[in-house]
Amino acid sequence: MIRLSLSTRRADLLAIALYATIVAVLALIYLGQAVQAGAGAPLMPVDDAYIHFQYARQAAEGQPFVYNPGQGPTSGATSLLYPFVLALGYKLGFTALNLGYWAYLIGAVALLASALTVRAMSRAAGLTRWLYDVLGASVAAWGALVWHAYSGMETVLVVAFVLLTLHAFERQNLRTFVLAALVLAILRPEASIMAGLAAMLYGLREFRLRGLRRQQLWLMLPVFAVAAQPLLNIMLTGTSSASGSQAKSLLSIVPFDLGYVAQRVAGNFVRAWEGFLLGFEGLDNWMLPPLLGVAALAGLYRLARSRPLTALLVLLWLVGIFAGISALDTAFWHFRRYHMPLLVLAFPLTAHAAALLASRPRIRAGLILWALTAALMFNVPYIERQRLNVEAVAAQPLAMAHWIFDNTPLDALIAVHDVGLVRYIGGRTTLDMVGLTTAGAAESWRNGPGAVGEYLVHALRRPDYFAAYPDARGLSYLADSLYGDQLAGFSYEFDPRTNVALGGPLQGIYAPAWIGASAAAEPRVDAVRRYIENYTLSDMLNVAEITSERAHSYTWRNTSRFDGFATEMYLFVTPGCAAECRVLDGGRRLNGSESFVMSAQPGSDTILVSRVHAPSGGNIRIVINNSLVIERTLPAVPGQFVEIPTLIPAEQAASGKLNITIQPSAPDTLIFPYRHWLYSGTHVSETESSPSITFANDSIGLTPDLALADGLLTVRMNWSTDGTASGDWIAFVHVYGRAALDSPPVLQSDLRPGQGALPPGAWLSGTLSDCIVLDFGGLPADDYVVAVGLYDPVTFERLVPIVTNSSTVVQDRRVLLEIPERVPSC
Repeated sequence: MIRLSLSTRRADLLAIALYATIVAVLALIYLGQAVQAGAGAPLMPVDDAYIHFQYARQAAEGQPFVYNPGQGPTSGATSLLYPFVLALGYKLGFTALNLGYWAYLIGAVALLASALTVRAMSRAAGLTRWLYDVLGASVAAWGALVWHAYSGMETVLVVAFVLLTLHAFERQNLRTFVLAALVLAILRPEASIMAGLAAMLYGLREFRLRGLRRQQLWLMLPVFAVAAQPLLNIMLTGTSSASGSQAKSLLSIVPFDLGYVAQRVAGNFVRAWEGFLLGFEGLDNWMLPPLLGVAALAGLYRLARSRPLTALLVLLWLVGIFAGISALDTAFWHFRRYHMPLLVLAFPLTAHAAALLASRPRIRAGLILWALTAALMFNVPYIERQRLNVEAVAAQPLAMAHWIFDNTPLDALIAVHDVGLVRYIGGRTTLDMVGLTTAGAAESWRNGPGAVGEYLVHALRRPDYFAAYPDARGLSYLADSLYGDQLAGFSYEFDPRTNVALGGPLQGIYAPAWIGASAAAEPRVDAVRRYIENYTLSDMLNVAEITSERAHSYTWRNTSRFDGFATEMYLFVTPGCAAECRVLDGGRRLNGSESFVMSAQPGSDTILVSRVHAPSGGNIRIVINNSLVIERTLPAVPGQFVEIPTLIPAEQAASGKLNITIQPSAPDTLIFPYRHWLYSGTHVSETESSPSITFANDSIGLTPDLALADGLLTVRMNWSTDGTASGDWIAFVHVYGRAALDSPPVLQSDLRPGQGALPPGAWLSGTLSDCIVLDFGGLPADDYVVAVGLYDPVTFERLVPIVTNSSTVVQDRRVLLEIPERVPSC
């Protein structure tokens, strides 16, 4: 008996030595590449690792959960425990990039512990010594897991405690189980669910076998620990959800489409199981030794026969956690780092499958040797992938961080996309556009680049620099509107199949361009400004700015799903504007409706002014208080903002609140709203008493006034309506030789009224005037005549004019006017 014990102990020590050698050799290979890329200090292959590093540094310096020194706590570290494990290394002297050495040590220890636990589980499954030794070695040498062990992330630490929790559960070792499950619960959110499930099943088994006992109360610790991170998030940030979950969850996708989300989650779930059962996603991305997952299912069957509760736990983990991970937009990022704690279960389950093959020793030996052979072979591609990714990190985020450290003021605020190295090495305060480490930004990120742009424009402090991709996930909108001069650029060409380090081939540092941001605060169309010049601003809704939307109970819906993002930001010129016409604004992309509540002055008329991007034009219906319906026309003006006024009579504002819904009159009309203003006052309709020309059953009146002086023809187009004008019409002023009326005009102006900004279907009752100047200086001497009228911008069909003066000539739906020699009136 004593000799057997000594023999077992010697075998255990030899196994530890063997596994430690495998782990150490691979660590040195990975470390060599990482140190070479980092020019003397190890680089991690993913920028996310440096988010943990920054939280760790702050924890070591007495500011736990704080990302930027001096700011409040944030929940960007998705692991509650891991930053504190790293912080210990920081306190021991592993600072700056050298904290990577400590991360390597943690990964190596976790990898060794995982291999030893699988060996112990395989022995418990009934395998002979050499078989369980080999299966444990397979885990130590498993290329995919080795990559994660040296990625700087907490992945393999989670793997180690998943295995230890399962082993203690299976062996009914209460103390070890409680400790392992407790640690597991504070390592990652999905791991906490695994720990909670295990604790509940353990308690159920204990109650059935032994009844209720005092020591079983320890099982409540892992259950309580499940709530630790949400409770801390509430205490520190005011919300239970970690910012990482807000930024990455498909359940947070905007617009939320249950069918689309269900399809994505189901697709991710199926793909997760394909990876588990087949071991790979395409021939270039191997995760598990091929078909090891199939063997694992056979092992699960054997486990269910001998230890049904353990088998139930494994099944709940595989099904439930795969499903939970499938709800992440990033479910397969970083070579399936979220899946690794589940994929590793294939190894101990394969031990049970091998136990089923006791009568077929050669097949059993072949299965175990195949696991080791494939696991070792995986190191070839994963070592190469690590090299490529640490080189990418060196070329882009690290180089960018050094540039920021060397070239920006100490108090600079940097808006970033990949936030890890820029903060950790760059040493400047960061504003995380994704929202992982900046409180409140994740919701804007999920709403798209327009909302991100609004968040930046209206931040308490606008960033001094952008350090980001110009084209990753909608950032091209910001590159075109907010990014100014490129101060530095960092390029790296990569293969998307092997890249996990970068979001694009170029990251740049840009000076911000806030041109047009101030101009966006009020209407810019001169004709609209004249409508409201005696009115007082009562309220303003900034669409895509989340705080403003929430304050106005803003809701929106689409009748069909858009490709792309829910919001956009543009720097556009506004037609009909004489000053500050370039406007920077963010808005929503709608083909359905928007509803909101605005405050008005009780008993006063109100004018609603809506800034819209209307690339296709069309008619919209504005519903006030679910009773009054007003039709408005959007002109088709791609690449420009238009501003549409709507008069709301005083009786609608009796309560001081207006419930407003804007929807398309036709199902295919696109409404891209950007901003709504509400002005209160008294509307005075100054209509033209007897216009010389009328259109559309007298709903549109026109009295043109012409003058020619110093070779310049000035035409004042005096428009009027009683409020019934409709449609989108372009006003034309064409100059012809009197003998060439059927030829193309020699001079012309073709603009919507309001200097190109207001089609008749967007007028308020009253008058507006346009002044058009045409230069006669380059024309030969001739007898010229002017033709005026309106035509459809799509069909070019002219609207029929009716003239009050019988001597006025109308030809081909054009009103022909003589050119008088007198002083212009404009």
